[in-house]
Amino acid sequence: MTAPFNMMQMVADRDMAYDFFTGVLGFETFYKGKPYTAKTPTPTPIGIPLSLTTSVPYRAGIVYPVAGEFGRMEMIEVMGLDGFDYSDQCEAPNLGILAVRYPVEDIDQARATVLRRGGQLWRDVSQVVIGDMGEVSLFSVKTPDGAIMQFFAP
Repeated sequence: MTAPFNMMQMVADRDMAYDFFTGVLGFETFYKGKPYTAKTPTPTPIGIPLSLTTSVPYRAGIVYPVAGEFGRMEMIEVMGLDGFDYSDQCEAPNLGILAVRYPVEDIDQARATVLRRGGQLWRDVSQVVIGDMGEVSLFSVKTPDGAIMQFFAP
């Protein structure tokens, strides 16, 4: 199995999430689309019931820290459907993926850049052990929708 190339996050406001990833984290744009509605009932990977795919639009944005196949973050806003917001549960212990981690060359420079761009740290730099990588320096931020993004350096 290969590493995940694209992480998908459901968001309340695609533009707010997009601005966070590009403005605060400095990610580049891979794709930023207009609201989309299927012309015929079409299965989607985002959970819109088949009978509503022709009337409920969604809009997506995809960003990445480094151009390429791996590390892309996709944010999707479904427009016109209400659901449950579990963003306050994005903390350990949890079920599923708790955080998305990105390597950086200099942890102090990455931290300073996030703060200079108006970001806030959720967890400041600390030393943690990550599997075969061993001990790394790591800090965490939360997206506007509560997802945890971590940045680490050896």
